[in-house]
Amino acid sequence: MTIHRKTEDAQASDGGNAIHRRAWLKATAASLATLAANTAIAGRPCATTVGNGDGPFYPDTEIPPALDLTRTPGRSGRATGQPLLIVGRVLDADCRPVKGARVEIWQADDRGRYHTGGDKPERLDPAFRYFAHAITDDAGQYRFKTLLPAAYQVGRSTRAPHIHYKVKHPDFRTLSTELYFEPHGDIRRQDGIFQMIPEHGRERLIVPLVAPATMTELADLGHEADQACRFDITIGTRA
Repeated sequence: MTIHRKTEDAQASDGGNAIHRRAWLKATAASLATLAANTAIAGRPCATTVGNGDGPFYPDTEIPPALDLTRTPGRSGRATGQPLLIVGRVLDADCRPVKGARVEIWQADDRGRYHTGGDKPERLDPAFRYFAHAITDDAGQYRFKTLLPAAYQVGRSTRAPHIHYKVKHPDFRTLSTELYFEPHGDIRRQDGIFQMIPEHGRERLIVPLVAPATMTELADLGHEADQACRFDITIGTRA
């Protein structure tokens, strides 16, 4: 897999974002110890999904509802990259579905570029949405059609392909976490952020990529994608 390096132009256009990223790295390291205590409580049927913060690329504009991130309204054509279908459920600590949860995702495109955080607009894919949200149904289920994100390098740190999640519900504390993919183990070993995630919750953030035909919940999302995954999230701490 190609690891995309942030260009000097992109880094220069960051302004204070480089400092922001360094501050976030320090804050992440300090907070993950606390998260470790709060996200896996022995005896619960469903341990809370481990969180690790929003990162520096949380969208700086309203996150719209969208099922398909590979196309943008008013534009023809599809975003460049490998289409990926995602399905999952939001659960509470007793493994009961959480209806009405807002599931936000944001990610890099297939060249490691984010909508927010310093990449110049002309470098972005105009057909890709970069971020969206869905509301879980009665079964706690959400779905997205997106792209498999690229690995990218910022300075000396390599980030494995991942998708950011933020789950909100009035009855629960907001949870920010990340989704990773099974085939990228070599890159994850170089990913300082991933390595700071408590080991007991780390594996639950990694999912296999499978054929969409194996998931009946995705049958209506078209046949453009040849990869799919399931990512269930437990938000176990009530507000």
